[in-house]
Amino acid sequence: MSLLNNLTEELKTAMRAKDVLKLEALRAIKSAILLAQTSSGAGADLSEDEEIKLSSKTG
Repeated sequence: MSLLNNLTEELKTAMRAKDVLKLEALRAIKSAILLAQTSSGAGADLSEDEEIKLSSKTG
């Protein structure tokens, strides 16, 4: 499962648990990954290493 899929599942869990802090952090990370994907070209997927670098910058 890719990092983006894991983030989506964790977002759902945080929403159910009403964990606002975790929800905000996960949304920021997911947003950064999606923004990087769209800026690098239509439908371009990032490598797992690139996704991890983005998540560490965001966090």
